Amino acid sequence: MAVVVPVAAAVVDVVAPVAVAAVARAATAVVVTAVAVVVTIVAVVLVRTMAAKS
Repeated sequence: MAVVVPVAAAVVDVVAPVAVAAVARAATAVVVTAVAVVVTIVAVVLVRTMAAKS
């Protein structure tokens, strides 16, 4: 068992930053997508409002 703990610690040291980076990338992608959707909706509403007024 004495060998398992350092090996596990080393694996965690290697995997953790990669996992954090992957989660951060995924979260960024979700936020960017959400912002794009909101901007698109706002643009459509504005265009329809302008069209209705003219």
